[in-house]
Amino acid sequence: MKRWKDLKPITRYLILLAITLGLLINFGSVCAHYVREWIKAAQAPVTETAAPAQPSAAPTPSSVPKATEDTAGSYTIEEHPITLENKYIYGKTYLPDDEKDTHPLVILCHGIGTNHFHAEPFAKRFAEHGIAAYAFDFCGGGDPIQSSGTLYDMSVHTEEEDLKDVLRHLQETGIAKDQPIILLGMSQGGYVVTETAADLSDEIAGLILLFPAFNINDLISAEFSFPEDVPESVTIFDQTVSRRYFVDAMNEPILEDMKQYAGPVLLLHGSGDSIVPAQYSLDAAEQFPNAEVHLIDGAEHGFFGPHEDEAFAYCMEFLRSSGTIDN
Repeated sequence: MKRWKDLKPITRYLILLAITLGLLINFGSVCAHYVREWIKAAQAPVTETAAPAQPSAAPTPSSVPKATEDTAGSYTIEEHPITLENKYIYGKTYLPDDEKDTHPLVILCHGIGTNHFHAEPFAKRFAEHGIAAYAFDFCGGGDPIQSSGTLYDMSVHTEEEDLKDVLRHLQETGIAKDQPIILLGMSQGGYVVTETAADLSDEIAGLILLFPAFNINDLISAEFSFPEDVPESVTIFDQTVSRRYFVDAMNEPILEDMKQYAGPVLLLHGSGDSIVPAQYSLDAAEQFPNAEVHLIDGAEHGFFGPHEDEAFAYCMEFLRSSGTIDN
């Protein structure tokens, strides 16, 4: 057998070429396999039904109420936008499919930079359990949204007005007529719900605050001492907002708002939340006259999977104990 160095240059070239082609062909077949699998996955149909959702199989601690064991029913989702003279608010109703004419109503409010889809899992679960729900996009509240307005023009006060407009509309159209109304706020939505309830305490049967962003005022005061110090464009929670956002929050006495609402309040917060530390909910529970607080162990700024199951179980137990729904 000839050694490599004894082969003619053309022979060595042909051998190397053959090896390279073989490697390329093998690599190509592997790539083609994964491309075919990716195409099949992409073409698989994706459907959403209003069938009852299945709770996570993760075990629930004995201290956590087991609301998810209740029989869940079907529901209907309908678009329900609100058109006003100066704004358009996109929202959806989630109505139980039963023979009742009216139901308790939960209005769900998302956080900054998001939209109603972030609140939808809870809206669906309420509807499964015989409670009507309405989730909407704040005007300018996130990206993308289907309501009017831009994030730059949004503030905690513009969102408070949005929520009041939603509340009035649902009361006038009959969805919320003569039924208990619960306001649920997530992150900044919890802040907005709190300032709204302080003004409309007689109309609100209870508050559910999920990881509420009660640190907004502290974040702002850490940067600016006076409204006149705030520039025209600023950043908070990784979102660029206008000067109005900071000034409106600086002028909002959120701790006094908590004291003004005497109805039942449920605060739920993740123990691992690094965006809004859980201590803010623990402190808020001391300010509300009638509040309970629970920490979701290991959860961060949002509840998913078994953390969502646990949070929803607390929500249902709260609605029962406060008399909003029957036991």
